[in-house]
Amino acid sequence: FHFALGSDGNLYPGGGADAALFAVQTPLEANTRYWRNSQQCDTDVLNGFCCAARIIENGWKMDY
Repeated sequence: FHFALGSDGNLYPGGGADAALFAVQTPLEANTRYWRNSQQCDTDVLNGFCCAARIIENGWKMDY
């Protein structure tokens, strides 16, 4: 799992909404850094980059 430590002292999961919006100033619907638009936590790729965000945003369910 990938996390980033923000200058505000919070941890942000890689591929999460906040991290994606910060990394690329693109709305979430078209933002390829957002886990819902990426395949980085799909069972056929599963490199783990976006998996923490996926679990958190899906109510802490590991659905992959």
